[in-house]
Amino acid sequence: MSKYLRIFFSFFTAIFYLESRIPTDIPDLKILSRSPEIYIVENFVDKSVCEHLIHKARPHLKQSTVVDETGKSYGVINSGRTSSDMYFHPMMQDKIVGFVEKKIASLTGLAQKNGEWIQVLCYKPSQEYKPHYDFFNPQTAGGIETLKRGGQRVATCILYLQEPLSGGETIFPLLDLSITPKRGALLVFYNCDENGQVFYETLHGGAPVLAGEKWIATRWIRQKTFT
Repeated sequence: MSKYLRIFFSFFTAIFYLESRIPTDIPDLKILSRSPEIYIVENFVDKSVCEHLIHKARPHLKQSTVVDETGKSYGVINSGRTSSDMYFHPMMQDKIVGFVEKKIASLTGLAQKNGEWIQVLCYKPSQEYKPHYDFFNPQTAGGIETLKRGGQRVATCILYLQEPLSGGETIFPLLDLSITPKRGALLVFYNCDENGQVFYETLHGGAPVLAGEKWIATRWIRQKTFT
């Protein structure tokens, strides 16, 4: 096979793979980026689902943390992340939480068992999450420990439960992309390819809320079963 033919087939395979991770024939789906793959589905869930998740999560909120890169703890407080959050661990899950998990798995084609526990976050005025990556750094002790629980985070799914009155956009600074929160919409983006090669273009953040409260539910999906 000639060099040019190999290049052609490599390019075709890459394009086919990228297309295969973006669902087709989904109402209200808008593609925001093809490389890396980022898309949003409006009206993914209705108002009652959003309100249920907020009501169930509110009493359990605590200061948000980030991965402890030293590996000495599960998480540390960081000035770049000022929200509050909670996780729906298995003992707290109900039919609505299960419904959301199954619906995300059906949309993405990624196994439900590979998903981390859904995390609900609340951002009040001035609170934000400065640009960061969702994939883990395998060069740090904390990254190594976290990767043991199911491998790399293949995809991030952000369900907007309540939009703020102003601010709170999800931003991708390297892609010049900004998504305004809208209740019931699901934002999906891929952090790495099928081999775990990370996409550095997925640097993203939550812009400061200027008025009102922003509520989201995040579902990270790993390469293997999450433990």
